[in-house]
Amino acid sequence: MIVDNKMTLSEFQARALLSSGQGPKIFKRNRVFRPETVVYFDQNVFSDLNDDEIAFCKKNRKTKFAYSPAHAEEIFRMQQSEKKDRIIRIISHLTNGLSIQPKRIKEPMKFFKEELSYVIDRCKSDRDATGAVEQVKIANIDSNKNPDLERVKEVNSRTSNVLMDLTDEEFSKLIKESKSHSPSPRKEDFSKFRDFGSINHCFYTLHNILDVMNFKVDRGERAKRSALYDIEHSKYASACDIFVTEDKRLLSRAKIIFEFMKIKTRVGTKEQFFSGAM
Repeated sequence: MIVDNKMTLSEFQARALLSSGQGPKIFKRNRVFRPETVVYFDQNVFSDLNDDEIAFCKKNRKTKFAYSPAHAEEIFRMQQSEKKDRIIRIISHLTNGLSIQPKRIKEPMKFFKEELSYVIDRCKSDRDATGAVEQVKIANIDSNKNPDLERVKEVNSRTSNVLMDLTDEEFSKLIKESKSHSPSPRKEDFSKFRDFGSINHCFYTLHNILDVMNFKVDRGERAKRSALYDIEHSKYASACDIFVTEDKRLLSRAKIIFEFMKIKTRVGTKEQFFSGAM
């Protein structure tokens, strides 16, 4: 699936406004210093935590847990249910309002204290913008229905970093094939970007390149929306120390992208996290 991230400025700003509280509805948030160790769980990890695991997380006072606008937007799209209420309670309880959000597009992401319910309310108040941004991205996902199966097998069997293996010429060509609005055509530049706007484009570009390469690609209609949130969660997790996911595809892609961009975030499974292997 290829996500065309050539969003118009107004569409990109719509997402930024939803995230940062600078839109029509402004909610209280306080900037805080970055904690020493920050853990980012993706949505499924939060939803699958049991009582013992929640208690374990709360006991470790040095480790802090953060949520992002991606969690709020994903929750907002869920149907009202006990599962939805439960995940809101778990995220609120574990993060105590600690969130990673953009402040300005041309600045790195920052840490804030803001209740999750406020961010969800912001999505509700800008319901049309929330839906429009999501639909723009989904409409531009193009599943490759006739992949080169030999190429798929070869790429997915590699033990090295498939992005780092690319020559500059190959990388530039793949950017064009992926229809991505890349911040740069050069591989070495991707490790230099840290402002929110560039990071956003970097993550969409690299995920799209992996799609063109048929690396760990999900296919089908349901996979389209999932791909959007995978990109969003990995983007926000890049500002934290540890990223935990049970999605094998996302885990593989995040490791490759973080290494390629020289991001130090460690990536692992729920079992690895709770066993202390991370």
